[in-house]
Amino acid sequence: MIKGLYSWIHSKLSRPEERGEYSSGIWQDSVRQQALQWCARAQRRVLEVGCGEGLFLAQLKKMNPGLELWGIDNSAGRIEQARGRITDEGIHLAVGDATRLSFGDGFFDTSACINVFFNMPSFDIVRKALIEMKRVTKRGGGIIFDFRNAANPVIAMKYRLAPFYDRTVRDLPLNTYYMRDIERMLEELGLEIKQKRDIGAMALFGASVIIIEARKI
Repeated sequence: MIKGLYSWIHSKLSRPEERGEYSSGIWQDSVRQQALQWCARAQRRVLEVGCGEGLFLAQLKKMNPGLELWGIDNSAGRIEQARGRITDEGIHLAVGDATRLSFGDGFFDTSACINVFFNMPSFDIVRKALIEMKRVTKRGGGIIFDFRNAANPVIAMKYRLAPFYDRTVRDLPLNTYYMRDIERMLEELGLEIKQKRDIGAMALFGASVIIIEARKI
């Protein structure tokens, strides 16, 4: 009963055209919309790490048809879903590993990894993914990512209980991080926070999700 109720609420809060998609949801969509605003300024090439079913790339192409877009995901099934959604020749999709990107240094204007870090196994993997995103992004370019906020106790409790009500995350890690740890890591990696937005803010507990655009120094 709880699983059914959660699925119904999740569906009602998702965009109508995205209902039933693995990457749908009110927070996921809010993260995508903010990332779209920041990526709209890109001039040539954008990479999405963990592109899933292609929801973000499809919307970005509509916003800025002149961009060359690349998407990678570690799931062959998700890449096939993305190919079914996206037929534009200006979007390149492939199975890939976030910690070993197969692109040259400075190839992209902007690299984005959204609604993904909380499903990565550890903070170390997140760090390795950011190192690779930095490498393939040009100097002065943007690196966009989000994380679920560990300082919000409601989020921590939600993810502890998630396997009991959300069948889609039963076998996935659900990690939250503190802003201070993210800031420390970015400083160590030579990435400067350009802008930050809170998503799903709760009056007593702060943001549910924090999205950041960092700049490669």
